[in-house]
Amino acid sequence: MSLQTQLTTWAGGLFELSRSELGAATAFIQGYDQLVSHWARPGLSPLTDEDRLLLLKDIAVFVWLDDAFTSSEHRSPVAWSHLGPGAPGPSREAQVFDRLHSSVRDRGGSPKALGLWLSTGVAFLELQERDWAERQRGESRQWTFLDYLLEAEINSTIQHMLATLSLLHGLDMHGRMEDPVFRSFLRNIGVLARLLNDLSSVERERQETAPRNVVLFLEGQVDGEGPRSIIEARVKAHREHLARDRTSLGEADVLADCGMLMLEAIERVYKLPGIRYEPR
Repeated sequence: MSLQTQLTTWAGGLFELSRSELGAATAFIQGYDQLVSHWARPGLSPLTDEDRLLLLKDIAVFVWLDDAFTSSEHRSPVAWSHLGPGAPGPSREAQVFDRLHSSVRDRGGSPKALGLWLSTGVAFLELQERDWAERQRGESRQWTFLDYLLEAEINSTIQHMLATLSLLHGLDMHGRMEDPVFRSFLRNIGVLARLLNDLSSVERERQETAPRNVVLFLEGQVDGEGPRSIIEARVKAHREHLARDRTSLGEADVLADCGMLMLEAIERVYKLPGIRYEPR
């Protein structure tokens, strides 16, 4: 049974992705698995079939939740940090997240790794909940490029995705969150992923309500190809910052290897023609 079929069975009709979203999620997992398989260093092995499926569940749920926040006006707010396991309440979004949380708990891992998985996921959901609530109140908060940079690590789900991979590989991200060099490394991956996403999805997000795309944001301030040129320059700068952080972390840092392979797999998906970043 394919990963996609297993995901559909597990979702049980509670949620589903579009064909393009599902294709992108699967492409990321295949690309990441291929990169890890060719990585000739100890400490980072290909995921098991069960863990590949769990990773697909995680990506699928967060893609669906992201869409729910941006496309649904008729939903009830959720206090994500106060949800109890197995008691999501009537909210469909909370029920979907609780189903994923149950799968992660069943899989197991160290309590601290599971705690980081949960806290990074909740951080993303609370950020989305805040923005959704502001739109419902008719507020148009004037976010700045500084806001964008500060929130990118969470808003891109990079922090949560690496926490998920750390859990699945048995790595120690939960013990690294106070390390300033690692946090800089993580922040630069998050900003890079968000910038690259925005460059790849300008036309799709131009058609969506309440776009949070930095290229679109700059289009109101800079003429012509200026916005794209500015963001491409930021991408180059953050690549340089990331390379310095990676060097500072040392060659033996397996978690940093994992983060770099994750970013490479994400970039591969962004470059695929049409599957996730085409206009809907």
